Amino acid sequence: MSIIGGTVDLTKDLDRPADAVFAAWSREEAQRAWSDPGEGWELSFDQFQFAVGETDVCRFGPAGGQQYINENR
Repeated sequence: MSIIGGTVDLTKDLDRPADAVFAAWSREEAQRAWSDPGEGWELSFDQFQFAVGETDVCRFGPAGGQQYINENR
């Protein structure tokens, strides 16, 4: 198995004010609900600092299996 690092850039236009969208993502509970990795998978935050200039770091993957790291900026 080989692991290749990379970046995925997802963009979506939302019909809501930017401050309301930002506020929704600034709550760890909201991100956990939206980011539910699915049955048999686990997700945990190593660092939750959703703010301008900060970074969230979470790990996810199948229970007992390979973990993936996700960074949100």
